[in-house]
Amino acid sequence: MTTERITATKRSSILAVPREILLDHGLVEPTEAERAEAERSAAEYQRRAAARAEVLVAAREQLAAITDPLARTILDLHDEGHDGTCQGDDIDGYEAERPDWPCRTVEAIAAHYSIPLAVS
Repeated sequence: MTTERITATKRSSILAVPREILLDHGLVEPTEAERAEAERSAAEYQRRAAARAEVLVAAREQLAAITDPLARTILDLHDEGHDGTCQGDDIDGYEAERPDWPCRTVEAIAAHYSIPLAVS
């Protein structure tokens, strides 16, 4: 990790701040190589997000087709909310945030019925 020396003087303290942090906060201009890498990284992220979305569309359809009464009841309790979180009581995280959907409960049911939820 490269660092760029920026001196912040307060009681004679000097902080070495990694260049990546300075770039993230817009405190330095990126080089052409850094700009190209950021664009490549963003494109790769978009590609992976699109692939994940395709898998989740297929998984939602397969999960909706499950008719087993117990599995159906559990899936209905752990439905995906409008904000992409699980609406079940599987609360965790900082200040009891709802987990992203699919939660562990939906993942367990999907695994039981051999429904892929991840990009392979």
